[in-house]
Amino acid sequence: MNNPILSICIPTYNRATYLEDTINSIVTQKRFQETNDVEIVISDNCSGDNTREVAQKFTAVFDDKIRYYKNAENIKDANYEKVLSYGIGIFLKLNNDTLPHQEGSLDYLIAQINYNSTKKPILFFTNGFIAEIQYYKYCTNLDSFVSQVSYFVTWIGAFGIWKEDFSNLKNFNRYSHLSLVQVDVMFRLIKLKNSVVIDNKILFNGVTPARKNGYDFLTVFLDNYFFILNEQYLEGELRKKTFDIEKKRVLLKYICYYLVKIKVLNHQYQFDVGNANSKILHHYKKYPLLLSFFYLKYIMYYLYFIIKMKDVFHKKTIHFLI
Repeated sequence: MNNPILSICIPTYNRATYLEDTINSIVTQKRFQETNDVEIVISDNCSGDNTREVAQKFTAVFDDKIRYYKNAENIKDANYEKVLSYGIGIFLKLNNDTLPHQEGSLDYLIAQINYNSTKKPILFFTNGFIAEIQYYKYCTNLDSFVSQVSYFVTWIGAFGIWKEDFSNLKNFNRYSHLSLVQVDVMFRLIKLKNSVVIDNKILFNGVTPARKNGYDFLTVFLDNYFFILNEQYLEGELRKKTFDIEKKRVLLKYICYYLVKIKVLNHQYQFDVGNANSKILHHYKKYPLLLSFFYLKYIMYYLYFIIKMKDVFHKKTIHFLI
């Protein structure tokens, strides 16, 4: 295969069904079938399901346009660097195994890569998540980037890196133990390049798996994320005002909502939240009014999900009786 323009790099673990849907959404596009512009590389984190068989079904049809690798053991978030290292395209795009593409996504991605291939700014694809951005937003420093994308920087589906930058970046996995390796890499790239294109076009159809593999939710999104932000603040890349605003957004717009979902829908979200109240007080004890608003919002979310669950149960019961 000639060197492709785009490498879609999929780290995966025990999600064969979702992986199949994701790959199928890519290989059915004309751009993939009729050109060599796009390749898919899969790095299996030592899955115990039929992930290998799913991948081989596609590799048998598309030969070296799709390549599958299986790690000898689960290397957790270090798998991001591993899967990116397998890509040979000009641009390496991380892709969740639960992230099918919309029709035309490949044409759009290729066009953006070609358009930016000379100056090679950082390309960050937010998939319509940022309501304040209609199409694009250009940032020239880390402070403006964090102000725009907030905690969406943690989503691996937004992450991409030029092959040239990937090859030159040292110690890619230095913070993989924090479960936010992509955040650290993105911040380091911004400091090096001072040029980011935030692309807010909707390209993907995110799927919530029937059961999410758990990790320590609050440790990752309070301790670890704030550690990385604080590092940038101490280095002068992030203003204190931006850091403070981001801490408030994380609590009210992210932690509050998902903490309730985890507690109410614990059959689906297998995250460890430990002593949530203690962890939150540790980070926000200096913001008493904010904490009051958080607990009020928490109660409102809790009631919302309880009512929603009862409504779903009622509808299922009626359907069963009919």
